[in-house]
Amino acid sequence: MLGVGVPIEEYFARIIGIIHRHNDVEDKLVAVPEGIYFTKEEVAKAVDFQEQYFEYHIEMCSQ
Repeated sequence: MLGVGVPIEEYFARIIGIIHRHNDVEDKLVAVPEGIYFTKEEVAKAVDFQEQYFEYHIEMCSQ
């Protein structure tokens, strides 16, 4: 969940992309609150702390 700066237990979000990991079995959905927008470059910067350990690409959905 991008675009939220506090801990949350529940939320309604919009899926804006998928992170496809090439050297792992998991893909990750990229979710944001309604009304929040991210570019592909902003998503990459936001998730780099975790994704730096994987070969991956980001597929963006229509916003």
